[in-house]
Amino acid sequence: MGDTRYQLFLVVPPGLEAVAAWELGSLGIPGRRVPGGVAFSGGLKELYRVNLWSRTGSRVLVRLARFHALSFSELENRLVRLPWEIYLRPGSPLRIRVTSRRSRLYHTAAVEERIRRAVADRLGVVPPPPEEGRGHGLIVCRLHRDRCIMSVDSSGDHLHHRFLRPFQGKAPIRENLAAALLMASGWTRRAPLLDPFCGSGTIAIEAALMALNRAPGILRHFAFERWRNFRQDLWEEELAQASGDERPEEVPAIVALDRSPEAVEGTIANAKAAEVEGWVKVEVGDAAAPPQLPGGPGWICTNPPYGHRLGGGKAGLYRKMGKGWRRLRGWWVTILCGSHRRCRGLGFRLYPLLAFSNGGIRVTALGGRIP
Repeated sequence: MGDTRYQLFLVVPPGLEAVAAWELGSLGIPGRRVPGGVAFSGGLKELYRVNLWSRTGSRVLVRLARFHALSFSELENRLVRLPWEIYLRPGSPLRIRVTSRRSRLYHTAAVEERIRRAVADRLGVVPPPPEEGRGHGLIVCRLHRDRCIMSVDSSGDHLHHRFLRPFQGKAPIRENLAAALLMASGWTRRAPLLDPFCGSGTIAIEAALMALNRAPGILRHFAFERWRNFRQDLWEEELAQASGDERPEEVPAIVALDRSPEAVEGTIANAKAAEVEGWVKVEVGDAAAPPQLPGGPGWICTNPPYGHRLGGGKAGLYRKMGKGWRRLRGWWVTILCGSHRRCRGLGFRLYPLLAFSNGGIRVTALGGRIP
């Protein structure tokens, strides 16, 4: 089974498709960018590698089948032929996600019932619904214009769950969004980096993982480890290679600031849980008075208050930041912003890099250089 080629799909937050396609290319895996992710093909080795290394993805799906279904009987006939027993364990909780657009089979609950019945027929037992805190399988069914795509999830928890975070903070940015922000910024991974609004430390921790060249998934487990076709030897090869590729001696200065002592303590706890505490310096500090870091010029990469987040960020705050940041001449700035007009208060030109949703708010990543 290890030589089987699969049609795979890396799911990403809308807006990150281009960054994710570039990331797959850097892993030596060509992909095709489509809305909502990147389609690619590969064997178990590629499946394991993308799960282990993707910083921008949400999960990796295995495409099991594509077919037309105009009736429930037609759907059932195709479903019972699929090898569910390879990917799902009898008696394990199962989550099924169904979407239907412009299809005759528009009743998603009825489609889910047929899928659960087909799985039970192959496994010999009806899979229970998912339970809180327990590992479960995930089947994704997408119906569009009567064409059905059946997929099974290989990741388990979302890929942005790198490690168990002891501190969440008031308005955290997801790890994959933070990684995309860093990639889009053009940060070289060898220049110093500063996050003056560190919150729970996500950007600084992701920067440390990237600078270390540490696989983001090395501290967690994946759904594919429970599959019947799991290849322990291939997986151990990927883990061993990932460990050997780390470069701790090349990590630049990475500093996380926040004016909240609680946020600083939480960031220290999160950095320790991610096993990067030795490469992230965390301090109580004023975003408008950044410290001079060795090895510059470097990058400011941050997620400041905006919109309704933490009460919003007033224009005066941005003017104050712009004045203080001019001390870091020649540094690059990448900032998440809910309002281009408010970011003009920094006093230097910024250009749009990425656009996506963060916490339900549509935001733009803007980048530019401090004159």
